[in-house]
Amino acid sequence: MVRDKLRLSDLNVLFIYLEEGPHPIIDRVITDLTNFRNLGGNPMLICRKGSNLDKKADHEDIPREYVHSKKLFSLGYEIFQIVNFLRKEQRLDLVHSYSYDPLLALGFVLKRDNRIPLIYTCNEKVSELYRPFWHDYFITRLDQVITFSPIMVEQLKERLPFLKRKLFLSGAGIEMRAKPNLGKPEGTLKLCTFVSGSQSDVESFLPLLINLPLLEIQGVKTTLSLVTEGSWFEHPHFEKFKRTILERGLEHFVSFHSQSWGSVSLSQHHIFVSVSTSRPFDEHELSALMCRLPVLIPRTSVRADMIGHERLGLTYKPGDSREMRAKILEIYQHYGRFAHFLDLDFEGLHEKHGFETYVSELFNLYERVALQRLRFSLKKGSIRASKA
Repeated sequence: MVRDKLRLSDLNVLFIYLEEGPHPIIDRVITDLTNFRNLGGNPMLICRKGSNLDKKADHEDIPREYVHSKKLFSLGYEIFQIVNFLRKEQRLDLVHSYSYDPLLALGFVLKRDNRIPLIYTCNEKVSELYRPFWHDYFITRLDQVITFSPIMVEQLKERLPFLKRKLFLSGAGIEMRAKPNLGKPEGTLKLCTFVSGSQSDVESFLPLLINLPLLEIQGVKTTLSLVTEGSWFEHPHFEKFKRTILERGLEHFVSFHSQSWGSVSLSQHHIFVSVSTSRPFDEHELSALMCRLPVLIPRTSVRADMIGHERLGLTYKPGDSREMRAKILEIYQHYGRFAHFLDLDFEGLHEKHGFETYVSELFNLYERVALQRLRFSLKKGSIRASKA
């Protein structure tokens, strides 16, 4: 007889993320791995050797396997490696991927093995994911797709070929110690933005940088903090950022913050400005909202929904410095209104996107889909019935 519930300590879970550069979702992968292990589970990670994720996983002493790229046919070669690993590995109970590309290989292998559930956390541009033919067939092997936005849920329903019941709307799982921010600007307006460790495109920050003296001309003295995780001196493109700022004579407006990203650095500012356009959802933007900081973010449907359609901040067309400046001034002039709505939504944001809620939902999901697959495999006469 099959138990009504599985324990996390019963499960051997393979986590997969193949991107190399730093990205907020790397912290999500590490957090999921370490918390799963701390609660008694047995995690394993597939990543690229020497990647940012590999280094963080090494610090946490997480067991790892690597994929290695070739210059030609790199994706196909990586898929071949994942297929070989899954065929050899006999101890897996669940696979959780944070990248879309491995789903082809995972679906190919797991179509022939009904014992192992497959979960995918999606924080990618859905319109760019859909690939017909093989992907149509193998993506249906997914047991659950986790996403953080109702808008992304609707996009996934429209664009990817799997059942609606497989979509799971989760909070973002942000662990924040709430601190009071500076409140209404008095004197200097303090802006901040986040620069990832892989960010080399200084040009994407120019619309924000060139607005600093223009805002002062309009009577609003403004400073900008460029915040990165860890030390700026270890950032591979620190000199490039510094040179751009010096060449434009902005050194009196801009400062580099070499401290961990979180509520401390956020609480020292008035507005968080994002230039991130690579993903539909950025955890740093939500972290700012959870610290009651109004945000100015690139205009997408997901982001517009996140800020309650201009209750908690404003959006702008990416790259449009004039609209960006106008929106900064609008938030500055109506700061009390945004602060009021942020206070009203504070408890709701933390309840929905807080760390404790996310962890509970994620691991309950692991147990549920693993139990469903176990029952299904027993009905199909799977030779692996050890957890019955």
